[in-house]
Amino acid sequence: MKRHIPNILTAGRVVLAVGVFLLLLAPDVPWHATALVLFVVAAATDAIDGYLARRLGAATAFGRIADPAADKILVCGVLVILLDDATLAEATGFAPWMTALVVARELAMMSLRGILETRGTPFGARGLGKAKATVQFISCALLLARPLLFAQGQIDLLMKFLLPAMVALTLVSCVPYLRRGK
Repeated sequence: MKRHIPNILTAGRVVLAVGVFLLLLAPDVPWHATALVLFVVAAATDAIDGYLARRLGAATAFGRIADPAADKILVCGVLVILLDDATLAEATGFAPWMTALVVARELAMMSLRGILETRGTPFGARGLGKAKATVQFISCALLLARPLLFAQGQIDLLMKFLLPAMVALTLVSCVPYLRRGK
């Protein structure tokens, strides 16, 4: 049973992501606060499931595909839903092209990962990919937290630098994976 815990956490992240999406679509701010809490819990499971998979010797091809897929569902879903917030876009510089680039990169890498894993080539996350996921999680959490904070001006200024950095890291982080895919 212990060997299944990492994959159960990954599946739980997808369930939490759906909860985040539904709460973000609700018109009331208190639901958005709950969405932020669920998002942070879901993001935390990313580190926990990977750690447990390594510690328990439970790393599998399924986990190497499902874990990053769950991350992509969570991050891309939040970014797409937040596109509807014109105030957020104006204040932080969050733009549709950012979401488009992140989603396109994530879909391309998920496809490449699936192809390589079916050929027997392990495609687990490495340093730059893990850094990318961390910056994406932090960026999304701050975007979700912004309406709930009094210090919006400071968050807005931070996001004007963090969001382009997130997009750049998202794009640059695919280079090592593309090299592996040759």
